[in-house]
Amino acid sequence: MRRPNIGILVLALHLVTGCSNLGKSYSEIDPEGALADIRKHNGYFSLQTVTPGTAKLVLRSERFPANVSFSMSDAEETCDFKDLGSVRDSGRGVVYPWIADLTESLRPGTKPSGFIATDLVPGGRVLIRGYGSWAGFGSTPLSGECGPLLSEFTPVANRAYLVRFTWEGGYCRQRVFDATDPDAPIPVPSEPGRICKSE
Repeated sequence: MRRPNIGILVLALHLVTGCSNLGKSYSEIDPEGALADIRKHNGYFSLQTVTPGTAKLVLRSERFPANVSFSMSDAEETCDFKDLGSVRDSGRGVVYPWIADLTESLRPGTKPSGFIATDLVPGGRVLIRGYGSWAGFGSTPLSGECGPLLSEFTPVANRAYLVRFTWEGGYCRQRVFDATDPDAPIPVPSEPGRICKSE
């Protein structure tokens, strides 16, 4: 795990919490509304829609407003990664929904969503690569990165999996969960990442 700049994390936390009512998060002000807004934007409902005979994969980032790019390889020998897209935590549950909406609408260029969902072919090992990066807050040219992080697992038919790229205490971590029951995700035992012959 690579360590991002602590100052940026502290600044981001102040920016996010400063937008809420008297320093309270939206979850503290309206727990039910905050939970509904989080679930609407974090892949919760996608985890409940597994096409029979396949496996569902949802990827998301948590706890820091930085872009996270995901790619996947299902090649047995090489790491022929295919881009899955980018996600970003917009502070859902911390700030009011309209603030998160506004923040998302003001992003330049391609706008990462709150989550990515895709179907998987069960039975073969899948390698997920997550890479977090950020650039600039206001006029200060601050930037940083975290990763790439690799997670490898073997999906099972009719199950749903959640990959969480989490920013924790100045570090980032990527973990895989069996989230067939999205209210009670179970950690998937980690498998050693393969050595990529193509890299």
